[in-house]
Amino acid sequence: MTWGLGTLMPVAGIVLLCVTQLTTDNEFGSDALAWSVLALAVMSIGLALVLSLLTSSQISDPIKQLRWAIERVQRGASGVQVEVFDGSEIGRLQVGFNRMMSESDERRRLRELFGQHVGEDVARRALQYGTELGGETRYVAVLFVDMVGSTATAAERPPNEVVELLNEFFRVVVDVVDKHHGS
Repeated sequence: MTWGLGTLMPVAGIVLLCVTQLTTDNEFGSDALAWSVLALAVMSIGLALVLSLLTSSQISDPIKQLRWAIERVQRGASGVQVEVFDGSEIGRLQVGFNRMMSESDERRRLRELFGQHVGEDVARRALQYGTELGGETRYVAVLFVDMVGSTATAAERPPNEVVELLNEFFRVVVDVVDKHHGS
């Protein structure tokens, strides 16, 4: 469209002037022909400038939005998404960014959940080195913890209260184990 309006239409006007001059009995004076060509040239330059600015903003605006979103992620923001403008290559890039952020947020939530149950050091080590079945020989100390009256509490209280109580209990236990470099 930019090429058609900015180049094709003005050149077609110049060609039409020339064809009219050559094929009809109406003869334009050289001054009239020069002014017509000059007017068409100035109009085509102005139109090409406006259309170029519009085209460049259609490309640069989505790229700026992606750049700002990436900067927000680098500063630690999560849940960052960008608006998808269209189905072009830039639109596909925007969709890819949104998918990447969704998967990253899911991995972060899984890592946090895993870390709550096994401790941050164990979770970090498992994510960094992976897990391998087969085991290894280690000397360890094991801590077994039980809450006195937990069965009766679970029978008397609503499930959501019991879960909150147990989560708080295990948070304290994991914090103490972490404080003493346990895993």
